[in-house]
Amino acid sequence: MKIARKPEDFGWVLNVGMSIISLMFVAMGLLGYMAFGDNIKGSVSLNLPDNYVYDGVKLCYAMAMLLTYFLQFYVPVQILLPSLLTKYQKRHGSCFEYSFRTVLVLLTAAVAASIPLLDDFIALIGAVASAGLALIFPPLIHIMTFWKNGLHPVALFKDLFIIFLGVTGFLLGTYTSVKTIVADFQNRNPHTIIANHTSNGTFAFHSFQEHPLV
Repeated sequence: MKIARKPEDFGWVLNVGMSIISLMFVAMGLLGYMAFGDNIKGSVSLNLPDNYVYDGVKLCYAMAMLLTYFLQFYVPVQILLPSLLTKYQKRHGSCFEYSFRTVLVLLTAAVAASIPLLDDFIALIGAVASAGLALIFPPLIHIMTFWKNGLHPVALFKDLFIIFLGVTGFLLGTYTSVKTIVADFQNRNPHTIIANHTSNGTFAFHSFQEHPLV
């Protein structure tokens, strides 16, 4: 309620919240590498042994993904849905909206289940999309918005520095991800159509040698 009465407090609340989240992500990655070293897999849950304690951790992780999926999907749905509702909902009612949301969920599940080496592609998407969304576009929009109002030199330097970090991360991350994808595909058995990622929430398919299509 205090923040609602004083909207100007939102700045420090946002900074504190994002700082805590960033520290949690950094700590998760750091502890994973400290525990498993170079043998760490795309998801740290894949390194956990099979016993009751760690199976409970994996179950909690799966439940967290299930219960927060609608939050992750909120922005894409809000971007895609309004224009479609204007065109189709008058004829099909609310059934169209529910069907559209269901199709999007099933589509993402199908993509996750069918793409081989999913962790490598997730790294590529993160390098391409996350760098732009988190580090490049926000300071760029800030510069374009306040440029004519006399942007302070310190703020301009900060924005340019963040953009530089974002572009550097984008280039290095994209190069590393593409290089890893190419190397992993070259080292894979050509008859294997998908890696086993069942512990990471995707499905495992057998090879063409075990189950030929013809």
